[in-house]
Amino acid sequence: MSHHIIEEKTIGDTQYIVVITYNQSYHKRAPITIYINQQQNQLMGDYVYTIQDSSTFINSTEESDQLKSLNQQLVAKYNVPIYLNINTTSRFSNVEMFQTITQLISAEQQYSEKVKA
Repeated sequence: MSHHIIEEKTIGDTQYIVVITYNQSYHKRAPITIYINQQQNQLMGDYVYTIQDSSTFINSTEESDQLKSLNQQLVAKYNVPIYLNINTTSRFSNVEMFQTITQLISAEQQYSEKVKA
C-alpha cells in the first residue's frame, strides 16, 4: 500500500506544508521522499539523498550540515534511503523537524493498521 501524507504544520514559528510518500509494502527497502515547504516560499531549497551513512546533495547552493544530519537521523530510524527537501527562509530545529516527520509517519502507519483490521 502506497502512503501519501500531505499536512500543514507549524514547526517553530513557521508554517509549512509537509509531503511524505513511501511504500514499504511493495519493497521493504523502498525509499521515503519528504518535501517540507515553507508557505509563501517559492525558492527550491537543498535536496539531499541519503543511503546509510552516505549523503549526496542533488540541489544545493551550499551543502547544509544541518540538513545532512537530519536526513542521516531519519535514515537511521527507518533503515531505508531517504530523499529530503526542505524549502525555507527561516532557521529550524532538527529536533522539531525530526519529531514532526516521525509523528506523521507513525500516525499514518497506525491508521493503516486499523484499516487492515
